[in-house]
Amino acid sequence: MLLDSDWIRISDQVSEEWADHLTATLTLIGSTQKEGARLSGEEEKPVNVEEVFKNTVKWLSATTNSIDNEDAKVVERVSDYIHVGDCILSLVHG
Repeated sequence: MLLDSDWIRISDQVSEEWADHLTATLTLIGSTQKEGARLSGEEEKPVNVEEVFKNTVKWLSATTNSIDNEDAKVVERVSDYIHVGDCILSLVHG
């Protein structure tokens, strides 16, 4: 299990380079507009790198919180089983 300091280090490393990589990728692929929309003359909606980055950070935060909550539930269940096991052993050896 990763410690909070590990998650922070990973987040810092990813966030420093991620926006730059996204911008470079958009430059390489050119337009994100679908061919049919382009041919029909629809106005292109450019990708806002900052908005994508913000939404990704929100998603990552929600995902991390969900994982942490599930981890806590598992730890609680295991602790409960250990406690029940200890109670049974004390009754048996009484």
